Amino acid sequence: TDKIDRSVELQCSQILHTGVITLKNGEEIDFKRKSASMVDLGSGNYWADSGVDPITSLLTACEFLRTEGLTTDSEFNMTLGSTALNDLQNNAKIQARGDIKDWKLDMITSPVRNAQGAALHGRISVGSWIINIWTYPQFYKSAAGVTTPYQDPKYAIITPSNPAFVLNYAGVPQLKKDGAGNPQMVGVTRGKFVFGEYFDERMASHALDVQSAPLAVPVGVDQIYTAKVSA
Repeated sequence: TDKIDRSVELQCSQILHTGVITLKNGEEIDFKRKSASMVDLGSGNYWADSGVDPITSLLTACEFLRTEGLTTDSEFNMTLGSTALNDLQNNAKIQARGDIKDWKLDMITSPVRNAQGAALHGRISVGSWIINIWTYPQFYKSAAGVTTPYQDPKYAIITPSNPAFVLNYAGVPQLKKDGAGNPQMVGVTRGKFVFGEYFDERMASHALDVQSAPLAVPVGVDQIYTAKVSA
């Protein structure tokens, strides 16, 4: 079940970074995110570059979520990679504003407050909006066995407080043997985890397994803004 949970988490990470999910067998599902929602600020505009004000790029993000994502939220959540957080905190314009405020978790909406693995660093005002600043220092092992962060260190990912995202589960086939001993499908079972229980013909062994067919779906696909903010 932990492996299944991590695979779902990886799907979410891929959607938030590129909008394209790569499934177990290599198939891809492209949710067709707009190019304007996935930007590279570029040299001279990265948050660590001299004279750059991060509020400018954050305002562009908020305006996209409002005009293209059609969110009515006035409060957004921003998840920063480790390099991006460091560049924001050390930015001269941000330090001059002194605008990153401490904030209690009980002031954050319940689904976000209860998220595991995330760390809240404060909030900042951006035009007509408020942005809560988070990091997500969690990792998974790639197929090649490489420990990899879910959040790219150089990126900022911004979403509304209540985005239109869902996690769907397709049916898992249920099989049994017919009179000739051939397998036949008797139906499908949907759920986060579908458990199976098996005995061999001599009743000498007892096996259990778990299956799942999850798919993360960004119904509000324009309610994600991804920016590379660090060189």
